[in-house]
Amino acid sequence: MPKHDSINMKKTLFVLPLFLFLLSSLSTQAQYMEQVVRRNVIKTNPLAMLQGPIIGFAEYRIMYERTLTPAHALQASLGYLGKGIVNSDFYMDFMFANPISEVDHNGYRVTAAYKFYTDNYAPNGWYLMPHASFSYGKMHSKSDPDTDYITATYINVTGNFGYQVLVDDRFAADFYFGLGWKSNTWSGYGQYHNDPGLPVQNVPVKVNIGMNFGIAF
Repeated sequence: MPKHDSINMKKTLFVLPLFLFLLSSLSTQAQYMEQVVRRNVIKTNPLAMLQGPIIGFAEYRIMYERTLTPAHALQASLGYLGKGIVNSDFYMDFMFANPISEVDHNGYRVTAAYKFYTDNYAPNGWYLMPHASFSYGKMHSKSDPDTDYITATYINVTGNFGYQVLVDDRFAADFYFGLGWKSNTWSGYGQYHNDPGLPVQNVPVKVNIGMNFGIAF
């Protein structure tokens, strides 16, 4: 057999099994996705509008979950941070040495997570979920926003377990709990206390308890 024919034969023997494997994987993936009832979930947490991840801030959150297979899903969220309702005025008095009557709150939060559904019926059922988030908030005087302000930066990485249920195969309720690591940093300028953060903010252990509600489609 000529040398080049031998090389071509070896290439064929290598490529053909790989091609068959990929074809089989695509076929299996298609069968998996036929089992998935709802592939997308849009969620939010109305309670976060009262008090968000940073003390004194509310979060207006939109979250999207995309089912990849009956056992796996990707989840991400984007939130705007504004003035919170619960304890916001009290916290302003605590943080600023001279209370400021008009304070603006602005910031954002982004999260990313990967869900492993144990019952292979995503997006419904028990799941395990590594989760990471980044939050940034700024409180500043309306009269002098560039020289009188406080900022907060929160970074969290947690491992979670939870349960998501689809009511009437349409309405999603998602509950989860987890533990992990956090790094909370506060800084400020102008009429602020030397230590604007509460003592508990310096503890590196993150306890993650949450819920979201939404629509599956």
